[in-house]
Amino acid sequence: MCIVLSGCTKSKVTCTITSPKDGAEVSINEDLVVTVEANDTKGTIATVTVYLGNLSFLATGTNPYIATISSTYLMLGKHTIRAVATNTEGAQAAHSISITLIETLIELPEVTTNIITDITPTSAIAGGNITNNGNSPIIARGICWSTTENPTIEDNKTTDGLGTGNFTSNITECTPNTLYYVRAYATNKVGTDYGEQKSFTTSTFSVGGKYKGGIRVYVDETGKHGFIAAPKDQSNGIQWGSSTYYIGGTNREIGMGKSNTAKIVQAQGDDSYAAKLCYDLFLNGYNDWFLPSIRELDQLSQNKDLIGGFESTDYWSSSEYDAYDAILCWISSGREDEYRKWATYAVRCIREF
Repeated sequence: MCIVLSGCTKSKVTCTITSPKDGAEVSINEDLVVTVEANDTKGTIATVTVYLGNLSFLATGTNPYIATISSTYLMLGKHTIRAVATNTEGAQAAHSISITLIETLIELPEVTTNIITDITPTSAIAGGNITNNGNSPIIARGICWSTTENPTIEDNKTTDGLGTGNFTSNITECTPNTLYYVRAYATNKVGTDYGEQKSFTTSTFSVGGKYKGGIRVYVDETGKHGFIAAPKDQSNGIQWGSSTYYIGGTNREIGMGKSNTAKIVQAQGDDSYAAKLCYDLFLNGYNDWFLPSIRELDQLSQNKDLIGGFESTDYWSSSEYDAYDAILCWISSGREDEYRKWATYAVRCIREF
């Protein structure tokens, strides 16, 4: 029943409890949320107050106005809820409903795990569906994953909102070519329950594509590791070294450019030369670049079209030939040669992943 209490000649105030419904049964195990619609034709609604017995609660918000009554105030049985809206002129309207507070058994929620899709070397998309909240609001939901079976929320996890129904989760920062186990989870007042376990294997890396500061140039047999080329040249003309000193110990093979660079910098110190240029490079958030060995430089030549931006010139490798010469490569043709260290040629730095 809705009653206008005063101020009828000045303005018309309306007040309606929209939730819960009149005659509803409401669980005593949860906070009671009362929503009210209140309007005024001439003035502005100043307050909306909700009454439960001799207790009063000031509603907040605006259409709906919301009052939350803690479960600690609730008692079993039939009760009257009354809402009173007051405008700035003092005019009021009220609405009352009757509800029955009942006790419900709170259980763990019920959740299923969705299929895994969009699998990449480092990510996948998963999710779940909460079909029953166990008579208690869902306070956390998401998916958890691990390389061991039956992952829990103590492992990697996402947090994907509240409530029941379907949800989608993004699995990230995975290792390529690796088996992962996944379960959806849902948490309510009682605790956390899990959906059935599903699994997926991340794909392997392939050559090409942007990744961690550059472009993938080489992937090893595990599909997990390799090296990345900077997206553009670091120099179109810089010397390998200014002296005729034989450094020794540099290697030509894949995987040796990083140690080659460190040896060259240790021997030649602070100056302007190819290895030091890469050693000091901070690019796209990474500072572990190095001058490629000749076999690593071969990979840049073989995949030059995927990388792009090369000049029609020779590029220095970190592989020393003798005291006078170092090995270089004409990227466009793959031709290798040795030339004087003091000569100036192009540089493209790489980094491992």
